[in-house]
Amino acid sequence: MFSQLIMFMGCAPAIVFEPTGNDAQDANLVAIRVSTNYQQAKFYPGKLPFKFRCVRCYENLGKTSQEVDIQSISCAQCGHKYLPEQQNWRQKAAYSSLFIEVMGIFESEALPADKLLSGLQKLSGLKWQYFYADQSSWKI
Repeated sequence: MFSQLIMFMGCAPAIVFEPTGNDAQDANLVAIRVSTNYQQAKFYPGKLPFKFRCVRCYENLGKTSQEVDIQSISCAQCGHKYLPEQQNWRQKAAYSSLFIEVMGIFESEALPADKLLSGLQKLSGLKWQYFYADQSSWKI
């Protein structure tokens, strides 16, 4: 069961993993949704506009996730150009071709266990990371 692969914090004792038929209890229903495996990676800026810093000199690029061309990030200070997967998103945004969403729980109250991330890496051959999103604006 996925509850062994995700650590729940905060109000976690109130969560429900199977529908009960009781609307009050089912309001706390937690579920997992996997996105389509997109042919091209997509950018999701998370809850707040993400402020970009250069990955080389750490200069603030003065742009938010809503203003930057995600395909070609470059620093005016040092001239370094880099790919979005090199950006340190600080768990506030993501760039990927596949997303796994934990629904029905507040952002930052569910953390993937190391076992889940290492299992996904073993299956895909890629390093997996997580981020927090505002569920009201999250559409995968």
